[in-house]
Amino acid sequence: MGRATTHDVVHAAKLVGLVAGVRTATYCCCGRLAVALGADWSLAISPDDARRLRIEACLDGRVVATMWAFAGDDRRLAELVRAALEETAALTA
Repeated sequence: MGRATTHDVVHAAKLVGLVAGVRTATYCCCGRLAVALGADWSLAISPDDARRLRIEACLDGRVVATMWAFAGDDRRLAELVRAALEETAALTA
């Protein structure tokens, strides 16, 4: 098994945006694709070994949590996004 591909990362960013309701707030940061969630929170996506995607929850650009999903496991990725959205909503309330 190799690293997740660029196509895998782009697909994941599109899915994160879809689940989060974000259309155009995807940007590149330190070699990762990041999707802004609002209130200074974002999810950064990068390829990892064993065809995994590293999903980092960031506040003001600083990583506060790291999660993983296998490339192509859209269900798991959507669960991670929903959990991150719930957590950010609770922390900003």
